[in-house]
Amino acid sequence: MTQPAAASLTLFLVSGLSGAGKSIALHTLEDLGGYCIDNLPPRLLVPLALEELPKLSPRFPFAAVAMDVRAGDSGLDLLPAALDSLIGQGPDLDIKTLFLEADDPSLIRRFSETRRRHPLSRDRLEGQDALERAIQRERQLL
Repeated sequence: MTQPAAASLTLFLVSGLSGAGKSIALHTLEDLGGYCIDNLPPRLLVPLALEELPKLSPRFPFAAVAMDVRAGDSGLDLLPAALDSLIGQGPDLDIKTLFLEADDPSLIRRFSETRRRHPLSRDRLEGQDALERAIQRERQLL
């Protein structure tokens, strides 16, 4: 008796600039039936993809994880190695990347309108110069 073929799993890696729409993209993917996780630490990507997601694949057509600067400098440094280890896992894992960007004036406007603090800002009340510096730092990190 032959074993059934393993189901292929698509994993969307959602990243990009803070304020560019990652949360909206992740919510949309969830509305489309995907299993979604926001702010996943990069060190958990490999165990999630290889151990947990295959268990979920019969119920979910795909999975999506959002990762960004909230992981911190050391967390982002782990991401390339994690992706390299997943790429060689064969045809059962299909990794797709969704990277969202926006121009600086749009990001500044969005943070001003929402009254949310940029993840790299120390204080929401620091002013536009500090917000612009935080956005530039985030562009460098990503």
